Formats: sequence, C-alpha cells, structure tokens
Amino acid sequence: METINLRINYLAEKYFNGNNVKFAESVESSEANIRNYRKEGVPKIEFIVKTCNLLKINPDWLLTGSGEILQEVAAKSNFNPEIEKFLNLKNVFSEIFERLEKLEQNTDGLAIGHTVNQEIAKIIDEKIIEKK
Repeated sequence: METINLRINYLAEKYFNGNNVKFAESVESSEANIRNYRKEGVPKIEFIVKTCNLLKINPDWLLTGSGEILQEVAAKSNFNPEIEKFLNLKNVFSEIFERLEKLEQNTDGLAIGHTVNQEIAKIIDEKIIEKK
C-alpha cells in the first residue's frame, strides 16, 4: 500500500468493516476525519498514536508502509537470538552468585573452593546443558 490513506482505508475495512463511525468512535475522532483520512487528508498525530495503540499497529508500517503491520510481529521479527542467549547466560550467572553468597553465609567465610566448583557445575548442568 503506497500511501498512508490506503493503509488507513485497509485498517477501516479490516477492523471496522468499513464503518467510519465505529472507527472514529474507537479513536475519539469524527466520522468526517476518518472519511477524509481514508481518501486524501493528512491524519493528525493524535489519530496515528491512538490508532496504533488501540489496534496494536506498528507505527512504522502506518506512517511509511514498511515493516510488519502488527507491533507484536514487528517486535518478534527484529528479535536477535544472540540477545536471548546473552539474557539466559546473565540469568545463569546471577543464580551462581546468589548460591555462592548463600554458601559463604553457611560456611562463615571459610575456604569453600571444592564446594563452589560443585555448585557451579550443578547450575551449569541445570540451566545450560538441559536446554540443548
């Protein structure tokens, strides 16, 4: 869809069965504004924001026609699997540090090298190896 007007028209048809009054009421606008936006008018920023928020529309798609229509799909398509790996490792290390603090408290600061190594190995087995 080449113009914002065609994209607004698409949304009116898809979500409101072409009913301008229903569309207008849902975004707190007037039927005349919707009719104008569907043909050739330039929509106000308030209309764009309310439409995107209400229908979960990707603002980039509505404004330019690029990207996915829905915000959720756009967010997922931009998701980097490397970020997920990083977040998983961050969680693993956070748990390691929490368990180490508990071990230190239970041993009153005594040398616990062997126990620490066992605890780290246990967490790695639980959190990383089982996910593969």
